Amino acid sequence: MFTNLLIFVALLGFTAAASIPSTPGECEPGAYRCDPSLTSIEACDLQGWHLAASCHSASCVMNVLDGVPRCHDH
Repeated sequence: MFTNLLIFVALLGFTAAASIPSTPGECEPGAYRCDPSLTSIEACDLQGWHLAASCHSASCVMNVLDGVPRCHDH
């Protein structure tokens, strides 16, 4: 789990593309979620929701213990 979090944090720093259009104030800056298709992780900033990491062949799941989304191979 710690390795997944490190990978997620590393990917977060390299991503700048928006995934779902949103309006400012729609989300809490610093929040993370799975996108609606469960194929990527999104992060909220002052501009709204943006792609933070693509899960590629894995699925995005929310960790029930800490509420942090992660990419998980089934």
